[in-house]
Amino acid sequence: MMQAALKSWPLLLFCAYAFVSVTWSAEPSTVINRCARLTIIVVYPIYLVQRFAYDELLKLLTRAFAIAAVSSYVAVAFFPAYGLSLLNGYTDAWRGASSHKNFLGATAALGSLVVFESFRRRASNRLFAAVTFLALLGLLVNARSATGAISALICLVIAAISLLRSPSDKVLVTLLLLTVGLVLALVQQSTDLLSLVGRSSDLTGRTPIWQAVWYIIQRRPILGYGYGFWNIKSSETQIIDGLVGTSVPHSHNNWLDVWIQLGVVGVALAAFLFLRAGRLSLRAMKLGSATTMLPSLLILNIFIRGFSETVLTDPGTASMFWLALSFTMLTDELSRVGQTEPVTASGRRAVGAGRQGGVRRAAGVMRPEAHPPGASVSKGS
Repeated sequence: MMQAALKSWPLLLFCAYAFVSVTWSAEPSTVINRCARLTIIVVYPIYLVQRFAYDELLKLLTRAFAIAAVSSYVAVAFFPAYGLSLLNGYTDAWRGASSHKNFLGATAALGSLVVFESFRRRASNRLFAAVTFLALLGLLVNARSATGAISALICLVIAAISLLRSPSDKVLVTLLLLTVGLVLALVQQSTDLLSLVGRSSDLTGRTPIWQAVWYIIQRRPILGYGYGFWNIKSSETQIIDGLVGTSVPHSHNNWLDVWIQLGVVGVALAAFLFLRAGRLSLRAMKLGSATTMLPSLLILNIFIRGFSETVLTDPGTASMFWLALSFTMLTDELSRVGQTEPVTASGRRAVGAGRQGGVRRAAGVMRPEAHPPGASVSKGS
């Protein structure tokens, strides 16, 4: 567990810097409270990846998303006062068992990727996974979350293209493309992209929020105002509310939100976090790992949603769970397939080193890799 945590040091570094912001926050107790929650959200998925084999974890997550989907449908059907959105102009949109329609959209978007992977690998009963997948797509459409829908569609199309290389997966590709086409048909309004997702040219009021947030950022661009900024009643939040004309819960943009809370240093750490995750993904892809697609798509989904939602800082820290999970999956996979090869005298990594005589985890059991045919096996005296 400790070794896995150290390999995920960029995540822990981000958490540590958020803690440091207690020194310049207007309300240190809020920083400590919110950072403690953030750290738990980051550390728990690291434990999960170490505790469960890949397919076992997929099975558990599929069940969790099935419960979330059923809960949301029940909320809409029997408790519409809680299951439907309270936003003006979106009273017919679903928020299900979530507190906001965009949270439901994000959950459905991430869940569709996880459950499809579970279906593809037969980690869960295929009928159960298929029904859960369709239920999540139904939530995604009815949440009317443009960001969630677009991020999910992009990732599902990439998944389909990736699977085309495998003849055995062509049926899955066909089904996936049909599903993507169905979702597009349900979301359609016109040929214009903004109209397609039911949005105005100011992205549903986000532009005024971005302008107000940027105005406040310019006052303290280096360090920001401390983690948990939106949970503190300060003159800065009051100015933002006044400029926008309503109460603003967050920046509706990951980069602006990191900037206003942790300054340009925090933005640099967030950028490094995504760059590091992308590099890990590319390295795993080059090795042809069968478990690389899901964590890579989850990271991409979070990155895309970050342009119109808060995904790394409070109150959008739920996405940090999935980022930490994906990050740890990739580092764990690279370790197991030998990406920590010894370095030769020339300074280059030995080809294939670290792969022979290593260990392979299957169903949570560590077992030695088989020796090549004809190889002698020395026994201890």
